[in-house]
Amino acid sequence: MDPTTAELLFMGTECETSGFEAFNAVRDMENLDAEAAVERTQAILAWLASRNMIDLFLGNPFTYEPDPRDCDPTGTDLICADRLWPRDNPDDRWLLYDATPWGRLMLENRWAALRETEKGSTS
Repeated sequence: MDPTTAELLFMGTECETSGFEAFNAVRDMENLDAEAAVERTQAILAWLASRNMIDLFLGNPFTYEPDPRDCDPTGTDLICADRLWPRDNPDDRWLLYDATPWGRLMLENRWAALRETEKGSTS
């Protein structure tokens, strides 16, 4: 797992995280222009979701509470460019995500492996 992907997964452990926050993190960490950052954010979120590391949902941008509606897309179909830009949303909801227990475990395992690598390099 690359550092940007790990950061987006970590962001999901803190509380519900918006697609816009993820976009900003990707843009800043990888020094990308907006178009490239949208594509990279979509790819990372899709990868995390397809491996059951995050749960995606559409929610209220003020409370970050889920706000499901009839005919909403599901799964990775929620990840679209207009959901990563709050001003371009097709409705009044944001794309939000949070880490699953599996995602948290994968992140903990990654940190443990990094600690072992660092410990080995200083020995």
